[in-house]
Amino acid sequence: MRRTATRVLPVIVVLATLAVAAPAHAAYSATDPRDTDTRMDLRTLSSRIVHGSIGGHPAKIVRFRVVFDKSVPWANLHNPDLLFAMDTKSDATADYRLDIVRRVVPGDSQKMHCELRDASLQVVLTTDDMVGFSVAGKTATCGFRKSAMTVRPSGVVRWAVQSHYAADAQGTDFRIDDAPGVDPFFYPHL
Repeated sequence: MRRTATRVLPVIVVLATLAVAAPAHAAYSATDPRDTDTRMDLRTLSSRIVHGSIGGHPAKIVRFRVVFDKSVPWANLHNPDLLFAMDTKSDATADYRLDIVRRVVPGDSQKMHCELRDASLQVVLTTDDMVGFSVAGKTATCGFRKSAMTVRPSGVVRWAVQSHYAADAQGTDFRIDDAPGVDPFFYPHL
């Protein structure tokens, strides 16, 4: 019995060390004050990177979640858009943007879409490529594989969120809520 315990103890120590040394999932969460009277006032914002599977292959999945102050009447707003700007180069400009929008596409029964675009606004991922996309009541979530973006070697992606919609059908007057509303513009990491 003593020999078994002697052999098992080093294995337990090694496993415990590996568990402590394993990198934590990148995550960030913040609460935005009730600072606008818009119908898309942002309240809670969060991002996470989780290890999952896409098409049977292991993948790092970026997940964004936003909770609004009140339930958003997506179908009644003009040009509603929840925009996530992402800086992958640490140069204070957005290299990618993730949009959760209402868009009517002929032949497509889906009204809400989530799209990842690059700096030139070319579509990188469409709604069909997303993981865990949902828009309901006060909550909007969208996830995608992190490898869809070109990220600097550190792997850090800073991000910011804006909600906006037009007050009129002509789209000449927009109601906007930015979060965070202070410098620096981007949240620290993803």
